[in-house]
Parts: sequence; structure tokens; C-alpha cells
Amino acid sequence: QGLPWRAYAADYRSAVGERRELILDDGTRVTLNSDSAVDVAYTAEARRLILRRGEIYIETGHGPAAAGRPFFVATAYGDVRALGTRYSVEQQRDRVRVGVHEGAVEIRPSQGPSLRLDAGQSALFSPFAAELLPGALQQSPAWLRGQLVAERLRLADFLEQVGRYRRGVIRCDPRVADLVVSGVYALDDTDRILASLARALPLRVSRYTGYWVVVEPR
Repeated sequence: QGLPWRAYAADYRSAVGERRELILDDGTRVTLNSDSAVDVAYTAEARRLILRRGEIYIETGHGPAAAGRPFFVATAYGDVRALGTRYSVEQQRDRVRVGVHEGAVEIRPSQGPSLRLDAGQSALFSPFAAELLPGALQQSPAWLRGQLVAERLRLADFLEQVGRYRRGVIRCDPRVADLVVSGVYALDDTDRILASLARALPLRVSRYTGYWVVVEPR
């Protein structure tokens, strides 16, 4: 599942900066975040999405076509089973993040014990374990509304998120990496996000090409 070519050959993909919505045969609604890819593997026994890259938000269908078939999202590190729900699953570099906005899910790491998540809860999991995260979730992910919400986030971590919605590379100078960012930002204009950072914080945004940006001290 971790092979890059699988993402490029997936049933459904979204481009960098794009959000794409699908409605599957059973009425399940799936929204792909920026630069994401999924395969659909429905059988008579089960409904399964295979997350190849990125992040998806799911509202599981409950019509006649769904009856008797459990719903799973398969990731590189284990499965997430829906228990009638709205939830998001994000394949990160070395773990998977799950957030439940309605209903519940069961996380099943490939080599570790299961963990149930209820509405308002989120967790990270690796192949060996799942860990509940502190804090309550909003009713839906901010990216569905085209927003990136930062609450006292390290600049380096914030720029990593911004980079998901922008072609090319954003480098963060270590001297400004620990600056703190808070606010609500519109994802559809990453240049505007970078400009607002330069106004609010003691840093500058240097563009060496259209695809290579460095955020560094003033």
C-alpha cells in the first residue's frame, strides 16, 4: 500500500490544492483532500476503501445497498471500521490520524490492539498501537470549508500543512521554526497565507523560483 505508483494508479485522485467529492454506489459520500488517492474495493461481503495517499472525509451510506456489508478504510498501518459515522482518515508519513465527527469507529492496527473512537475524539495509530489524542474535534474538518485553522502551532508544522495545498517546496529556516502561529487561513490562496505570516511575524518569504520558497528571519 505504501508504493508511490499505487497512488498514481488509484481509482480516484485529487490534485494538489484540489478537494474532490465522490458519491459511491451505496450512498457513501467521500471527500478527498488535496493530493489524495483512494481505491474502491466493494464486494458482496464488505465495503472497503484503500487510502493510498493523503486524507479523506467519509459519510457512510446506510441504504439498501449497504445492508449487511461492514465499511472499512484500509491504510498502510491497519484498518478503520465505521460504526455508522462521519469521520476523517489521514495517511501521514509514519502513522495514520483518525477523527470522528459523528458516530464511532474502531481502529485496528495491523499488529496491535483495537481502539474505539466516539464522536469528538481523534487518535493516531501505527502498525503496533493506537493513541487517543487530547481535545475535542469540531463538527467537521476545517479543510472541508476551505480553511486551515492553527491554534498555537509551530511555524515549521504550520508550513508543512500549507505545503500540502501548494505545488513545489516550502522550506522553513530552523531559526524561525519555533515561532507560534494562530489564526484561520483560506486554503485556496497559499501566497496570501505566506504574505500574512510575513506581516504578523519577524520573518520574510523568499522566492527563488515559482516552486521553491524559503521562510527565513528578516
